[in-house]
This record gives sequence, C-alpha cells and structure tokens, in this order.
Amino acid sequence: MSYVRVDNGELIIRVPIESDGTISSDTFNQLFPNATVFLFRINRSNVWAVVEKDDNGNFLAPNDIWSNNAVYKAYDARSPRQRSSQSSSSSSSITWNHFLSTLGNLLWPPSSGRTPKKNQ
Repeated sequence: MSYVRVDNGELIIRVPIESDGTISSDTFNQLFPNATVFLFRINRSNVWAVVEKDDNGNFLAPNDIWSNNAVYKAYDARSPRQRSSQSSSSSSSITWNHFLSTLGNLLWPPSSGRTPKKNQ
C-alpha cells in the first residue's frame, strides 16, 4: 500500500492511498476530524492549492500523482490560529508577537541595559 505524508500542524501522518489512487474521505475525516481543507504545495513554493474531490467525495491526486516532493496539509480554514488537530481552546499555540518578544529578550535581556542598534 502507498501513503502520502500529511502535516496537521503538530504531526506528519501517513495517510493510505486507495487502490483506485484516491484518498478516502472517510479515512481523512477520521485522521483529521477538524480539518476543513486538504491542501498541497509543490517544491516549497508559497502557493497552496486545494486537493480536488471526485464524485464520491474522495480526494484525487493533484496532476494525477501523489508526489513524494509535495507537502500536503490538513487545515482548519475556519480560524487561522486553529490547526486540524487542535480544539478551539488552543493554549499551546505561540503567537508571532510572543515569539518575537521572547527572541528579543534572549538577544537583548532587559537587565543588560543594551538596546538594539538601528540600521542607519
């Protein structure tokens, strides 16, 4: 059996490809119950595309092939802060502001008396 790797925001999960070349929507929904969109990105571009479905609701391989070079993602499009595997109370998520503030404190601790130099 063949598999694709799907990132759910926390883990990369192997998802089986059916004998007809599709990914079962039932399997996908069991693995990613909060996902609203199945996306793919090829060659690390910044463009994401939706994985299309067939008449039975199963996912079709983009360009007729499930690629080992593609990045697949199960995503909850209802909220940019939610991932497919997280509940709406996401206490473990780190915001960019918090990340940048923490990074700044590591580089220039408040007790050091130093301030970052501005580019001139």
